Amino acid sequence: MTTVHELQIVEHVPTGKHDLTVDEIVTPIRIINTGRTEHRPQGIFWDKVTQETLQEIPILRDLRSDEA
Repeated sequence: MTTVHELQIVEHVPTGKHDLTVDEIVTPIRIINTGRTEHRPQGIFWDKVTQETLQEIPILRDLRSDEA
């Protein structure tokens, strides 16, 4: 789910490999169900998480420790 201004609503948004689609878009005047059909990845792409990111986001550090 995300919030946007009504002027930001478009019919199609190009997506990349690591972009995630949303189920609903909320504007000041309406809620739009996107009809998302794309599969969402499960988990965290640990190969994309840097040591700096682990230092800055403690919950990621804790999750990484739990998986080890």
